Amino acid sequence: QIEFIIDGKEIFTSASVGISIFPKDGEDVDSLIKAADIAMYQVKNKGKNSHCFYSDDLSKSALERFNMENQLRRALERNQFEVYYQPQVSLITGDIIGAEALIRWNHPELGLVSPAKFIPVAEETGLIVQIGEWVLRQAALQAMRWIADGYAIQWVSVNVSVVQIMRSNFADTVYGMLIETDCDPSILELEITESTVMHNTEYVIDTFNQIKQLGLRLAIDDFGTGYSSLLNLKRLPLDKIKID
Repeated sequence: QIEFIIDGKEIFTSASVGISIFPKDGEDVDSLIKAADIAMYQVKNKGKNSHCFYSDDLSKSALERFNMENQLRRALERNQFEVYYQPQVSLITGDIIGAEALIRWNHPELGLVSPAKFIPVAEETGLIVQIGEWVLRQAALQAMRWIADGYAIQWVSVNVSVVQIMRSNFADTVYGMLIETDCDPSILELEITESTVMHNTEYVIDTFNQIKQLGLRLAIDDFGTGYSSLLNLKRLPLDKIKID
């Protein structure tokens, strides 16, 4: 992994390499490039920054991924996503004081599809930007319904992908959602993973400062799985650290 400093911001880049061999994997340039491309995506699916040789098994896996990508593009417009809410309970009072919004894909043939299967594809294709905005909007609307019904919910937390932060003007998106839903910002809590902070420190800090000014709560999830700087964590306007 290589680090660049551009306009005072830390930029990290790495290489994912797919390898195909003539003539076993193809007898012409197009076939070899296609095989190498399939192998490269396998590297990305396994964490990136490595290499992989093409095999027939990868071709089957790539076809499954291609089908999932196409179905994901239709899932949002066909209202196939659902949000489940995991309650967060006070050990002192026994009351439900918060909830975490968790997306599920209600596939017409496969049933409820785990986020572990479709979120990586959504992130790689950029579809996570639209999906993430939809989840945030649903969580905001649900939070306000609970408050209107008299429930003492202190926050509803929503996981935010690094792709959402890096591929869009995320703070503006959040502001627009608050206006649209008329949601009290103090009841929403956004969660990012520790790895997001590690690789995009300056940009994330700047974005989170903007979001904090809007009145939202901020949290880091999976803390302890990486090697983020405690100094950088102190610079983030956090309300909560969730220890893995």
